[in-house]
Amino acid sequence: MSAIETLAGTKPTIVIVDDDPSAREGPARLVRSVGLEAKVFASMPEFLEARRPDGPTCLILDVRLPGKSGLDIQRELLAANIHLPIIFITGYADIPMSVQAMKGAATGRHQP
Repeated sequence: MSAIETLAGTKPTIVIVDDDPSAREGPARLVRSVGLEAKVFASMPEFLEARRPDGPTCLILDVRLPGKSGLDIQRELLAANIHLPIIFITGYADIPMSVQAMKGAATGRHQP
């Protein structure tokens, strides 16, 4: 078993959801370069329709996606009792948005 495999023998998976192809593929290459599994999706519906990874999973999520924001998606995942660590990425962040993302994860609910 390699150092990055879990006790169950599976590699952790990093899921990247971003509508910009270069914003998906760049981080995916980096993740794969250190021996982790990377799965990329252009939209949240595409991710939700796919088979979920078996092992530990982390989500890298664009804040500004077509349709729903990453913060809306965070709220929906929590409401569906899907608890994944989320790393938000965006080119348009501000302090209130950052606080909202952190409070949503810390409390398990979306802050207005």
